[in-house]
Amino acid sequence: MQMFKQVLRILGGVAVALFCGLTVSQPAQVDRPLLKPGTEWVYKIDNSKRDRPAPNSELKRVIKDTGTDEYTIELSGPTGTRTTAMSLDLNPFSEGMTTSGRASGALPYFLFPLAPGKTYAGSITYPSPFGSVNIKVDMNTKVLEWEDVTVPAGKYKALKIEANGKSVGGPINGWRKVTLWYAPEVANYVRMEFELSYSPASGKSVQELVSFSLKQ
Repeated sequence: MQMFKQVLRILGGVAVALFCGLTVSQPAQVDRPLLKPGTEWVYKIDNSKRDRPAPNSELKRVIKDTGTDEYTIELSGPTGTRTTAMSLDLNPFSEGMTTSGRASGALPYFLFPLAPGKTYAGSITYPSPFGSVNIKVDMNTKVLEWEDVTVPAGKYKALKIEANGKSVGGPINGWRKVTLWYAPEVANYVRMEFELSYSPASGKSVQELVSFSLKQ
């Protein structure tokens, strides 16, 4: 009888350990990271799946300053380097590397805390690079499940997030789909698939994390 009780205690301890391990690797929710100047992420961009393929390139995002409402960042990519901003929820205020101007708000990719099943939406407008009209973007986002993702920077447990929407304005009219994998230890996405149905960037672009540095 005593031996039977000991076996039960051992099995119970194993079960608790397994449960705790699962909880650590897959938390119920992911809180917003608090980032400091000098934090940076470098991504490789694969444009080979666009209808008009473009050369592969690299995108570097560096936090230069933190404010009460947003981060000031230095964005370096195929068209050069410029200073821009992203929200405290890590959402960009501009479309990629466009220099046409800042949007009316941040794209709704993340809304912390993140948890599987969470949904949210948002709308923004930004100046068209093709004329005087504004482009409106409406998006609906859903947090899906945890997945294992392997990118050049390593293997991560990441939350898969899917944002679907449409763009209207000037020649930019059509649907868009953005799929992101957010890894808490990176404090950002490790992979992004950006699909568009309109020219000149129709098709899919893929970003994968190459390296990162989080300043303490």
